[in-house]
Amino acid sequence: LVRRDGCGRLAVDVVLFTVRAGPLCDALRVLLVHEKNPTGLDRWVLPGVLVHADETFAEAARRSLAEKAGIDAATWYLDQLATYGEPARDSRGRVASIAHVALVRSDDIHLRPGNDVQATEWCSIQRLEEKVLAFDHLEMIRAGIKRIRNKLRYSWVAFQLLDERFTLAQLRQVYAAILDPSLLRLSSGNFKKA
Repeated sequence: LVRRDGCGRLAVDVVLFTVRAGPLCDALRVLLVHEKNPTGLDRWVLPGVLVHADETFAEAARRSLAEKAGIDAATWYLDQLATYGEPARDSRGRVASIAHVALVRSDDIHLRPGNDVQATEWCSIQRLEEKVLAFDHLEMIRAGIKRIRNKLRYSWVAFQLLDERFTLAQLRQVYAAILDPSLLRLSSGNFKKA
């Protein structure tokens, strides 16, 4: 991954969240891929790719979702999260990553692992400790959770997780899964105020 001139490479990684049906404690999930690793390491990663010279970071992020999980993210909400550039973050060489965060309603998405991927999974954020995550991807996920929780308080990003037509109860379920389960106990009037 390091060029002959000693300079590093630039990558993007995508922290893609969804809310799934089931127990509220397991509802908020993140997409992880299990890549084929020639060294035999068993680890999970966020979907990511090296950036091509002729593409934007957002284009590379969308390409990573297509190549790693078979997802067409052409029209999705996508936000730059942070840059991760510690010199030793990738054991294969010097790679800096521009992390992106995204939200998607995943009911109709069928994950298809790419050529270099063994498996894809919507992993509950409550079960991340059970996974061996590569690089600094756990740090990226934690930063992504914080960003989404903050944005939920002042923007309409929650609508990315709902059908075009939805009920107030469905919206409250999304807010409860991401922010605070106690929101389910609020009356409809108090929830609207909140």
